[in-house]
Amino acid sequence: MALTDNILTSWSLDSTTADATGNGHTLTNSGSTPFGAGHFGNCAQFNGSSTYFDIPSSVSAALDNGTAVSISCWFKGSNGQSMVRIQPAAPTYILLGWNNSGTRVCIISSDGGTGSPVTIGGSFEDGSYHMVTMTWEKNTTNGFKVYVDGSVTNQRNSGNVNLPTFGSGVNSAVGRYGGGGEYTTGDIDEINIWTRALSGAEVLQLYSSGPYPFSGGTPNPQDQVDHTRIISNMLWGVSA
Repeated sequence: MALTDNILTSWSLDSTTADATGNGHTLTNSGSTPFGAGHFGNCAQFNGSSTYFDIPSSVSAALDNGTAVSISCWFKGSNGQSMVRIQPAAPTYILLGWNNSGTRVCIISSDGGTGSPVTIGGSFEDGSYHMVTMTWEKNTTNGFKVYVDGSVTNQRNSGNVNLPTFGSGVNSAVGRYGGGGEYTTGDIDEINIWTRALSGAEVLQLYSSGPYPFSGGTPNPQDQVDHTRIISNMLWGVSA
């Protein structure tokens, strides 16, 4: 399959909140979030206290009661909670980045919720750019995976359950809990969401490629150095 297959939305955040796929899932910059130099072009910069984007309800509607999902973004900062929160009501959610007593995790309300998180790990909050990806597929051995920079950091079996049937009440968000609080501190670039679980090979391909439609691209200068070094180390089996 191509990386563009079953992609729901792609937010480049290159000084825009538009959905690059043409599916129309445009973010709303409700928190006056600024843009600045990112990993590819520009990115969104979150201050940990007031900046965020609202995610349109069409995204949770497309994932409602589904059997698979993947969410990925590039992050550079010190607090990766709430990077992407599909959470239009408090009891129902898919979270890329939740603060579990100081540890950042991924959680899905219908598959264990806060009681069965998958830790992100990988030292992704070290102030350098890292690509963080979660994939989930129903009733699969190691079907709930988290990757940092194209490598699996943690995984567990997924439950024989569907994704949440979402309620309503607040907006899903990038950079905070939609009802307020739990803000992200750092830069976010290139958010992509799929209605299928990417394979490990596809996650590595995504890490090695440029922005949507994933046809190649060059990171900003210092990030290019770090990006090239990490890929080289992965190919040669060296710790980054």
